[in-house]
Amino acid sequence: GIHKTSCRHVAYAFVSLVLCGFPCYAMYFALVAFLCLLLAYAWRHISQLRTVQNMLLRCRPKALSEATWLQLWQYYTLLQMAWVGLFVWDFVRFIRLMSSEPHLPAALSGAERAALALPSWLWQLALWSPLCVFLTISIGALHTVWQVRQGYTQQRDRAVQVLLLPPIYGLFALDSALCALAVMWGAVVRDDNDSLPEWHEHVRLRDEIYASNFEVAELYEAWALWCFGKVCVQYVERHLGTGDAARDLFRPLQRITMMGISTFVSVYVVKSAYLLMLSVLRSPPFELQVCRWGTSSAAEDGFAKASFACGWERFFSGAGFTASS
Repeated sequence: GIHKTSCRHVAYAFVSLVLCGFPCYAMYFALVAFLCLLLAYAWRHISQLRTVQNMLLRCRPKALSEATWLQLWQYYTLLQMAWVGLFVWDFVRFIRLMSSEPHLPAALSGAERAALALPSWLWQLALWSPLCVFLTISIGALHTVWQVRQGYTQQRDRAVQVLLLPPIYGLFALDSALCALAVMWGAVVRDDNDSLPEWHEHVRLRDEIYASNFEVAELYEAWALWCFGKVCVQYVERHLGTGDAARDLFRPLQRITMMGISTFVSVYVVKSAYLLMLSVLRSPPFELQVCRWGTSSAAEDGFAKASFACGWERFFSGAGFTASS
């Protein structure tokens, strides 16, 4: 009875935290997804501990078997639930945006208005984007279930992590599309504020969110590439001949391949964390002038290049390009 009550309280607290947290961090979609990925990676190892499994089994409903209950608490199940939650939140924002009236600042020049005009064909693609992302999440979930039912091994675990890539990219692409549509629709400034400086500041914020989304998506792409590389390397290793010559030739190839992929993943982890940190600190409610840190008497447009805090972005971009090649 005590264990059941404790599990129920934990579940209620978790649901309340999620429901309250998503609206609060709507501006930090990439940060929320990034934290979900980090927690899932940690939970992937923690959930394998026998002590943790015994604790979860104490909360098991009688209608479910032990194997089914433990699978519901695996990292891939929790990630799929998180993706559904993020999709629902983006879909609500999409509906609210489409049902609102266009409102661009009155002081906006004609050239800027023309640049923000949404072509009809792009409008049609934007309308279909939530459905495409929903289908991507659904197909990825079905493939994950099929992989798990075939027998959960280390190779299938890596295959599941590769299967999570399309839904993640789809979610980030949808959120970036919402950022672009909000700018074109004039929905970035609330309370019908026609202040042009505030408008440009909100547009800059949307640009940072847009870039942060794809940074985290590329981070998981690097991780999925590492998982795919491990799957391929182990598959080739198992099907090698019995001769020593083949294995001697394969061993240095394996080391070089995995070393390159590991470097690629490491660079993108640091790059994504760095850019996310800059975006969060420069956005509400912090609104810190991060790019002014460590500058002397640089010009206004040279703060980002001369700043110690923001000046590393070019180096990380170059390191990412080098590691990807």
